[in-house]
Amino acid sequence: AAHLRTQRRGLRLVQDFRDPWYSNRAQMLRDPHRHRFEVATREADVLVGVTPEMASLFGDLAGHTDVRCVPNGVDLSKLRSVRASESMSYDFVYMGALFNKRDVPMARFLQWARKRRDEGRPVTVKVIGRYPDSLRFKFADLLRSGHLSLSAPLSQRDAWAVVAASRCALHLNGPIGIAETQVTTKLVEH
Repeated sequence: AAHLRTQRRGLRLVQDFRDPWYSNRAQMLRDPHRHRFEVATREADVLVGVTPEMASLFGDLAGHTDVRCVPNGVDLSKLRSVRASESMSYDFVYMGALFNKRDVPMARFLQWARKRRDEGRPVTVKVIGRYPDSLRFKFADLLRSGHLSLSAPLSQRDAWAVVAASRCALHLNGPIGIAETQVTTKLVEH
């Protein structure tokens, strides 16, 4: 988008960042490809982040003066009005995509669930969203025994109803460092 903007100066460009590009200035300065960030932010008329902290971070890193916050698609009043689904109750529910290495901690968690089942202290786990095919094969025994349920993405409201009926909602990140600004959006989103 930024390169298109350089060719067509009349276009307005709003760079809307859903996740942090960098956590801090030191990380940005170590990145040999930081020119991508510099071009993307320099060419933008407005920078948008999903939390006030993220918007502020992008503004500081880019030296941009027009920075806004647009929340990450979660209307908290709608979340508060959700009632638990009567038909589905699980011990643990994860909603979201299990990519970007989030499948690594999920696999470790499911190994723990398998061990609990084998010890006679089973737990039930529901995954709502997108996940790698390998998860279905690696944990086929948990699927067969009914201790793991894999679901395609549901509407946000339906997914929240399943979470509301369950004991715990899982929040997972891959085995890589995450930015503090990301945590607030993901905890609300998931």
